[in-house]
Amino acid sequence: MDVGFKLATGVSEADWLVERLARWQEISPTWTVGQVVPEGYDAYARIYHRAERRAPDGMSWEPLSWTELAEQNGKAVHAEMVFDEIANLERQLYRSSEPPPWLMPPFRQLRDDECQSLLSVLKGFTSTPERCYFCVWKGYGFPDGRLGRALYGLLGSWWRIKQATVRLPRLPGAGHRDEYTMFSGPLESIMSFCGYVGNTWWGQPPDVWWPEDRAWCVASDIDTLDTCVGGSHACIAAVLEHPGLETLPASLTDKVAW
Repeated sequence: MDVGFKLATGVSEADWLVERLARWQEISPTWTVGQVVPEGYDAYARIYHRAERRAPDGMSWEPLSWTELAEQNGKAVHAEMVFDEIANLERQLYRSSEPPPWLMPPFRQLRDDECQSLLSVLKGFTSTPERCYFCVWKGYGFPDGRLGRALYGLLGSWWRIKQATVRLPRLPGAGHRDEYTMFSGPLESIMSFCGYVGNTWWGQPPDVWWPEDRAWCVASDIDTLDTCVGGSHACIAAVLEHPGLETLPASLTDKVAW
């Protein structure tokens, strides 16, 4: 079975991430973009994972942007906005009998169409699209135990999986939040993470991914509803302009929130 990616044979290719990520503090009032995506890039952007609502036909779903939701609730649109606040989540849950305008909140990872949109931009800004690296948080455990065994059986032994474990500087705590399994493969193989392995839906896009030339890096934390991207000015400008993504410029000191 060819899924496009494979277990990395070592994790030295991730050393630069460890060096260039700001350290998370065990007790800290804020977390920042620089703790999610590495420093050293010309520019940064944040991608806000969309919510969804029922379409007028009552059967299908349509995207609901954070900007639209914020404007509906009289909230400001800015790089550090938090979904719970712009959605008036407390009022919707406790003070109103009316259903919220969104019926499906944002995922904690990029949806497959958002990932495809981002892929369509980033593939033009690397000289090594055939050699990329993908880190997936080990705590997901895979949605199906049989699938996990099949995937591991396909990609390598448990010893090889241990050898492909990366420890990134992340917020300490339960669940081994700093442990990731690293894979390698062509950039296009990222869509296999978002889709099927055999006949079983896997649907777990990587949390951190980058090409061998490190021309850009995409990263999200497992507890946030947005994704951070670092790259050249031209790369980030292209990300910001893509109609399939809701984005805003970001800086390393911008706060992120769970």
